[in-house]
Amino acid sequence: MPRLRVDQYLAVIVFSMVLMTPVAIAVPLQQLSTPVNLKAVAPIPVAVADDLSDEELLATVSARSIAVIDVESASILLQRHAHEPISPASTTKLMTALVARENYDLDQIMTVSSGSASVGHVIGFPVGSQFTVKELLKALLISSGNDAANILAQHHPQGYIQFVTEMNQQAQALNLTQTSFTNPAGLDAFDHQTTAFELSLLAREFMKDDFFRTIVDEEESIITDVSGRIVFNLYNTNQLIGRSDVVGIKTGTTDLAGEALITQVERDGKAIIIVLLGSQNRYVDTEQIMEWVFRQYRWENFSVS
Repeated sequence: MPRLRVDQYLAVIVFSMVLMTPVAIAVPLQQLSTPVNLKAVAPIPVAVADDLSDEELLATVSARSIAVIDVESASILLQRHAHEPISPASTTKLMTALVARENYDLDQIMTVSSGSASVGHVIGFPVGSQFTVKELLKALLISSGNDAANILAQHHPQGYIQFVTEMNQQAQALNLTQTSFTNPAGLDAFDHQTTAFELSLLAREFMKDDFFRTIVDEEESIITDVSGRIVFNLYNTNQLIGRSDVVGIKTGTTDLAGEALITQVERDGKAIIIVLLGSQNRYVDTEQIMEWVFRQYRWENFSVS
């Protein structure tokens, strides 16, 4: 992937701002020559190292789809098939959590029904037990409980189907044009798909919520039903959690998706999101990529006017 010089990078940013200007707004002729003042375009990741090219790195990484973005600017730092649709597996649960957050209070109590059962990885909530939304979200995001996803979706005031509909509406609102969901757990299904790049944008939005950010950084947690008698010990499915520079966020595994992993890495005040889909060894792949990115880029401040 060719690198842009700093002056080219800034030119792309200014040009993009021009493209995003609403064309329906009439601008007085005398204002067309008014200078555009951008107080700061910063910090910008700039490639500074050539010890290992993109191609050389990617030759050592197993993931079929890769997208790495700078959190601040959302600029792409590394990609492989980043815009090709693929099953997202349990990374779907980031959208499930966002929709649940919009519809429910954290203290709202939900009763587990027989229809909440699911296949794949489940927590095992007993039918008739009651848990708060807060506890269910922990089960969803830490231990990736498919049954937790179903419980949250079934309690939507208009039902399960409407919950999934709102997952897709939220995707549209975030301009995730290649993303569609058919279930809240991430089970493989026709037309349940997204791309590595769009998952990186979803993760970027998800991590703006301090509550979610705290949950996905927990190695383990304990949840109880409202009576306090039913207790579950939750263990994070992400083996990278516990590293000082990793702050989440979500694993996933299905036949179609392979090994999936979304990771947010923060060093020296700089943050990146790494999305891997179709990996054969997601943790080794991610560690290789994160080290490469922080060797390959530095973040610089620029002022333009």
